[in-house]
Amino acid sequence: MLTRHHIVLLTIVVFSPGICATSAGAQDQGKHPETTGSASGSSSGVPPAPVGHRQPRASDIPADTQPTAQEETQIQRDHELDKKLWICRGCGAPP
Repeated sequence: MLTRHHIVLLTIVVFSPGICATSAGAQDQGKHPETTGSASGSSSGVPPAPVGHRQPRASDIPADTQPTAQEETQIQRDHELDKKLWICRGCGAPP
């Protein structure tokens, strides 16, 4: 004999896929952006992302920007650490 608990669980199992399918389908109504594969959103009809949400490019940094003294020191430390580290990739002994 099925108890009330079993009937509730059976009802949930039977109807949950239908509920999930209809709610997922409702999310996409009328929202099919055109994709052309271009990096800029101007030709696809999709506006570009706000400045804080897009990936910076090298062209975004002014050409005359020089590293500060602290950045130079960190770059030097990074180079020294790179020389000390040897990560084996199965290719043999370190140089």
